[in-house]
Amino acid sequence: MNKIKMTNSIFFALCLIFFLSLMNPINSVSISDMESSIKSLNPNLMLKQSLSFNNSKKTQIKNELEKLNEKNIINNRTNNNNYKNINTNNNKKNEKQFEISQCELITEGPICLSNGDRVFLPAAQPKNLIGHWSFDDSKPLDDSGNNNHAVNSVKAGPAIGGTGHSAYFSNGDYLEVPHNKQFESAVDFSISFWFYLLTEKKDENNFLEVLCPLVQKGSDDLLNKSYRRYPAIFFDRKNEIFKIYAKTNLENVSEGEVFASNARVNNKKWLHIALIKKSSKVLFYVNGILDAQMELKGKPILNNGSLFIGNTPALKDKCKLNFLIDEMRFYNHAIEEDYVQAEASPALGGIEPNFVKLGCFDCGIKEAINSCEEGYKLCSSIEMHTAGYQISRAMGWIKSDTHIWTNAAVQHEKDFEGKKGLALCCVEIK
Repeated sequence: MNKIKMTNSIFFALCLIFFLSLMNPINSVSISDMESSIKSLNPNLMLKQSLSFNNSKKTQIKNELEKLNEKNIINNRTNNNNYKNINTNNNKKNEKQFEISQCELITEGPICLSNGDRVFLPAAQPKNLIGHWSFDDSKPLDDSGNNNHAVNSVKAGPAIGGTGHSAYFSNGDYLEVPHNKQFESAVDFSISFWFYLLTEKKDENNFLEVLCPLVQKGSDDLLNKSYRRYPAIFFDRKNEIFKIYAKTNLENVSEGEVFASNARVNNKKWLHIALIKKSSKVLFYVNGILDAQMELKGKPILNNGSLFIGNTPALKDKCKLNFLIDEMRFYNHAIEEDYVQAEASPALGGIEPNFVKLGCFDCGIKEAINSCEEGYKLCSSIEMHTAGYQISRAMGWIKSDTHIWTNAAVQHEKDFEGKKGLALCCVEIK
């Protein structure tokens, strides 16, 4: 009996070994061989699997194509409507252009974070604002929404209010904003910005050029003495004043009609500058106060040149002035004086800009009395000590030896015959 059991066990073991030997070749078959074997055994099953696979793949490809199509439509709309190429001058080559690929996110509406607790909105767009360059970003982009971005960059400097940055100009560098049709409508215009002059050494080598451009629309050809300055604000390094140019059709003034500011620039002090052209008048404001003006005799000549900020290509190697510009705005109409004064209000340390108006420079007592417009009078001694001297110093109107006319001198005109001085007009408080 035991022999029979042993024989059965050996037989069972031999069968198991034989079965395992048959399984080993199957385990070593590749996926392709197995697929061929299954196909040869059941071709109908393989055909159904292939059709199912192809249909699934077609559906997936169709979905991907639809997504790509939607993405292309969005990109095309964005390219055509929101971010047009800022370089409209096709004749210029090798210019660095603003590209949509530089943006990580594109949206026409606000961005909300933390369930609306934090909302990011686009910058406000006042009427007739062509360009607004705050210089707070890594590139000089136009915040007005008109895509008038500068095609190059300059270094960053400290901002007027301590928040953000300004544009730091040195070694003759400048920013260029290409011309477009928006500038062609600027028959009347307004330009405003903050200006900060850094200390420079006054030696002969440094003064290669006395007049250096801060802002200019149009290019100059110095070799052929062809000028297109409409408008232009230059800084006179020798006299530390501003000079304003406006190219007109007058033949006897090739550079354009020009006038100088009464205000003088103090180093390391922020000044608010505003240039307004209204009808035939060109008005120049410093710190919100009307400093100088000119009546144009000829008809202005518009140009299709770029807007240059900080310098121009013609004077790049001759003007190496160091200064800062911040919050620059360009309007295609004449803004009101109240708007200029509101923008320039931080410049005078809490004193409203309309408190004092400039009467006349280097004038006698009679001329001084007649220089004050309606609603203003010659400042009294108290008014001069409370605000007059502070404003005069900020504007650069006075020196250590400057004589200033006061209201007390009106009653003693004969005592001041032949005397010259500065007339400041203070508002009459009623």
